[in-house]
Amino acid sequence: IEDPYQRAYADFFAGRITFPILGEDGAVTGIIGRKTDRRGTVWMKQKSEKGLLDTRSWLYGIHKAKPHIQHYKTVIIVEGIFDYFAFYRIFQDTTKPIVVSTLGSHITDETMALFKRLGVEHFIIAYDWDAAGMSAIRKAAEKCGGAVYYLGGMKDGEDPADKLKGLE
Repeated sequence: IEDPYQRAYADFFAGRITFPILGEDGAVTGIIGRKTDRRGTVWMKQKSEKGLLDTRSWLYGIHKAKPHIQHYKTVIIVEGIFDYFAFYRIFQDTTKPIVVSTLGSHITDETMALFKRLGVEHFIIAYDWDAAGMSAIRKAAEKCGGAVYYLGGMKDGEDPADKLKGLE
């Protein structure tokens, strides 16, 4: 991982809101950044000496959610960071979140192994209702044995966070 204090590295995230990605132990695993406008590349991921890091197994929010996922044996899986915030805000007790973001519409074998280790029995997947999201829901159902729930009643291309507006 590149030294985040190098000038060239700071320039990499210039003009972006940055989000630290913490592992289940709370240690920083990586950083992603989002432009505030939609011109050019919107999302950037932290670089390593060999190029971009493999971020497919990152779970945004796992450090907060881990003990509660274990307790409730339930996880809500969302696609993006802003979806994470939308779901997090609707919890009556935000000290006990069970939501994580896969930072894309995919659930890796490593991620599924973590969920199994945490004892997850109930998977609620709230991905965007587009081709990629629906495909990822089907793949997740195969990986966890078919016990997946998803946010229904959405129109083609609709984002789950849009369904939550006005609920907080």
